[in-house]
Amino acid sequence: MIKENRIKNNYRNTSYYKYKIEKTKKKKNNFFERSRKRQVSSYIRAVAVVAVFMLVITGFIMLGVFLKNLTAEEPAEPVAVRMTENPELGYAIPGEEPEGEPGYNIFYNFRGAYLDIKKLADMQDLQDFINIIKSRDINAVIIDIKKDNGVIPFRVNGQFTAVVGEHNKTELRIQDILAELRASDIYISGMIACFKDELAGMFFPDYALSEAETGVRFVDASGSLWLNIYSQGARDYILELAAECAQFGFDEIILDYYYLPDSSRLAYDDGGISRADVIKGFILDIRAVLSGINPDIKLGLEYNITGIDAAELINLSDFYVANFDVPDEPDINAYDIIKAHGEKYAHISGRLRPYIQAYNGDILSQRQALRDSGILVWTLVNYDNNY
Repeated sequence: MIKENRIKNNYRNTSYYKYKIEKTKKKKNNFFERSRKRQVSSYIRAVAVVAVFMLVITGFIMLGVFLKNLTAEEPAEPVAVRMTENPELGYAIPGEEPEGEPGYNIFYNFRGAYLDIKKLADMQDLQDFINIIKSRDINAVIIDIKKDNGVIPFRVNGQFTAVVGEHNKTELRIQDILAELRASDIYISGMIACFKDELAGMFFPDYALSEAETGVRFVDASGSLWLNIYSQGARDYILELAAECAQFGFDEIILDYYYLPDSSRLAYDDGGISRADVIKGFILDIRAVLSGINPDIKLGLEYNITGIDAAELINLSDFYVANFDVPDEPDINAYDIIKAHGEKYAHISGRLRPYIQAYNGDILSQRQALRDSGILVWTLVNYDNNY
């Protein structure tokens, strides 16, 4: 009996302790479980707070961008700038570009190259030429409109084809050439050798100068005929050519040989008008023709003048050109030669655009000599278009 009671008591005791142990384990497990759950909840709340904060910040940023786009002004067009001539300094200084004057800045920063269009095989050849000169910091070209032998190297209307002949012309249209140059932001200058003209002198004998003693047509030392500036027909011939080229779209026209040759053998009727006055009258006629077609077109004059004082030309043109020749001799110093030319023309350095050679002499030395003379514009000349 006693034994059974012990067994029962032991069973009860064992069950009791098992119950206590299990209960203790559960309490411990519940504590750690609750701690783990609290940690997870805290982590979730922290992530949620950060996410909400980021969403709020992103919302503010997007709202700011939206409001900025609503109130932003259109970007202003770049302000065009041109260079303004400064006669005292002898070179150009920055100034405001008048509206509606395309290319005006290039006029005062002219860095040109002679282009013989008859040597262009096709339009791709022209584009190759443009690429080369632009890589050389050249922004302008000068093209012969009429050479001093009378050749007009492109097709024009009127009577010019009859004078010059088709064999003397390029196969390319001058309009296409000018359009391609302009599309590449190249400023375009055209040169007219006015009254020195072998072909027109033969085709229009009434316009030609004659010898005083013999009455035959006058021939100068180079073997060329000249047109008579006192002849209205000769003047009209040049005026019509200048007008057509202005319509083609040249930015400027340069006149050369716009006077009588310096010879005592000439026979002409001056009608009581002096050489100086007839030259000035012709230049004013050219100016009026050009201005009537395009008021922005510029007029230049070759500075080698015969029969008129240079001071009288000051107000007749926009600029002068002159040939700064470097003799083809061994051991020649190109810098000294060009510097001497610059000093000779110092009185008009602010209006002078010299030709310098790209076929003979050091180009860099020539340009440095120009800068040291206060001349920042120039035209490189190579008759093979090789730059």
